[in-house]
Amino acid sequence: MGLAGLVDASPVNASSQGVVPALAALDMSQDQVQAEVETAPPDAGKTSSEADAEAIPTENEQGFKLGGAFRANIIRRDWVSPYKTPEVDVDTIRLNLDYSDGPVIGSAEYRYYPYRGGQQTHFVHHAWMGYKFADEGEVQAGIQQVPFGILPYASNSWFFQLPYYVGLEDAYNLGVKYGNKWGSWSGQVAYYARPAPNGVGESEDSARYTYNVVQEGDAQNKERNTINGRLSYTAEHGPDSSTELGMSLMLGQVPNDLTHRTGSRWAAAVHAKGEYGRWGTKLEAIRYQYNLKNPVGQSDDVVVMGAYDFPYEVAAKGSILAAGLSYTLPVNRWYLKDVTFYNDYSILMKDADGFLDTQQNVSGASFGLGPLLIYVDLAFGKQHPYMTPSFSEGLAAGGPDNDWHTRFNVNVGYYF
Repeated sequence: MGLAGLVDASPVNASSQGVVPALAALDMSQDQVQAEVETAPPDAGKTSSEADAEAIPTENEQGFKLGGAFRANIIRRDWVSPYKTPEVDVDTIRLNLDYSDGPVIGSAEYRYYPYRGGQQTHFVHHAWMGYKFADEGEVQAGIQQVPFGILPYASNSWFFQLPYYVGLEDAYNLGVKYGNKWGSWSGQVAYYARPAPNGVGESEDSARYTYNVVQEGDAQNKERNTINGRLSYTAEHGPDSSTELGMSLMLGQVPNDLTHRTGSRWAAAVHAKGEYGRWGTKLEAIRYQYNLKNPVGQSDDVVVMGAYDFPYEVAAKGSILAAGLSYTLPVNRWYLKDVTFYNDYSILMKDADGFLDTQQNVSGASFGLGPLLIYVDLAFGKQHPYMTPSFSEGLAAGGPDNDWHTRFNVNVGYYF
């Protein structure tokens, strides 16, 4: 399968404005795309940094620790007929291996995704080794989380916020990162030579966890030599109350293998994260821009990105606002530890003339049941790849269907 064709084979054809020539025909039927692309996982929840931090053995638990997860989805989408019939899919099968020996630490994770239509993909989620210094400094080398925006992620639901879908939330790339704390201040700097390597799948370059710039057909841009910096300040208001204020910056190169010229990209973010007893708040504003060096006749208003073995178009310039509110209710009865209620909203406003905004709002609750983590989400989307029919072009020019759509999603995960 190549990107050459994703537009025509997607549930709705892309508009002519801003379409990359590579997006012209995919060797998949419309039914297969609906079965595979739209149910391919956004994959948030307790899947990355929080789970990694809990899994890495402490100094009193030195050595290797093996873990993993099996997750499944129950889905209803209002744009799929018959809507009354729920869809049941395996979401993720993953294995984790973590290591600790005094100041030496490490973590690795591998993931497998089987899709209903028969397609499957698997790839490395992260793989890094690190060292903890006596002054609270820490260095990590390998495929590790990019320090940008709210960490570990800007979302509460199983669906990430919109920054994830453009590579600016819970992203993992190949490089070196150093972080430290100075009282109430915390900072990280990182250099990433490239994204994580492409895994196993049918696409040319999209078998990966993070939404990176990918090469498909005539779209031959790629990410190289990216520098990240993040600085935050945490004000303590009491034993269980704090506010974190922070800023992030990303600068990188975007070479094009057809023109042999090198473009650039940058992103900047400011954020506020609050924890006030049982209440939690997350606020983030992001500005990003790609300055591409495409061949003559290929639009510079669109960049092709991909993950989970499926590429799509993204507006090359835009601004994102994201906000989340949560409330955690302790239960501690039987196997139920707690219930967290939340609402997450985000919007992508695109610079190019005629490009339609992308929006999402997710209301739901998560349940901690012993080894099970369950997310029950009601998601509303507009020009969204996983919440509307506009998969390939929703984050770029937008498809002809500019209505709000609904996706009800239950994710059940068993963690060990």
